[in-house]
Amino acid sequence: MQACRTTSKARGHFVSAFWQTAKVAVVSIILINLFAFAVAYALTRGIRGANLFRSVFFMPNLIGGIVLGYIWNTIFAGVLRGYNTALNSTWVSGASSSCTVRSRWVT
Repeated sequence: MQACRTTSKARGHFVSAFWQTAKVAVVSIILINLFAFAVAYALTRGIRGANLFRSVFFMPNLIGGIVLGYIWNTIFAGVLRGYNTALNSTWVSGASSSCTVRSRWVT
């Protein structure tokens, strides 16, 4: 009998936590969308400094791509440097012959 009471008590905590989470989710979705619409409205009205604000607001999207580019540059330049010399002659010769065949087909 004690086990049934424990599970019903735990179930009550779960349901309470579920509804609390649902309330927080609904309120946060509404507030975030209202804030986003307010910012979008302010930027489309042509206020002074709107272009600067757009640039600062969009900056995190650019930073991620720039960092990813540096990471891939490091991988290709440093880590794969040894593979480059071994594969370079094979890939270049294959590419030049396929380009030659393609140019002969085109002309």
